[in-house]
Amino acid sequence: MTAAEHGHLLEWFDNLSVGINELDGHHKEMVNLINKLYRAVNSNLGTESITEIVAELMDYANYHFGAEEALFELKQFPEAFSHSEKHLEYREHLAEFRDAIQAGDESAVPQLMEFLFFWWTRHILECDKKYTPFLKD
Repeated sequence: MTAAEHGHLLEWFDNLSVGINELDGHHKEMVNLINKLYRAVNSNLGTESITEIVAELMDYANYHFGAEEALFELKQFPEAFSHSEKHLEYREHLAEFRDAIQAGDESAVPQLMEFLFFWWTRHILECDKKYTPFLKD
């Protein structure tokens, strides 16, 4: 069975681990929220429910990014600025999707799902993994 057949868009695999329990926990929660959105979309719960979950995704991303960025400062991660810029771009894209969904743009939901899947997978594997040697004690 595929992840989609289990009601998941994303699955957590050990290769996504950055080796820092707190941040791995955040990433797992983000995967859970993305899957919650996926199930809501597939259950046709409607715009209000979907935008509420998008708001949860936005809030949790702010919490997670804040924790990462605090560690960047504490450990003087040399790529902190460029990494934080990626966080800002994510926030901006998510806000654009939220606004489009609220405005009734039917293409926004599938585009959002694709964005979330690819952004988080790439971000963890390509960007977050770079900080592991600097942040891990």
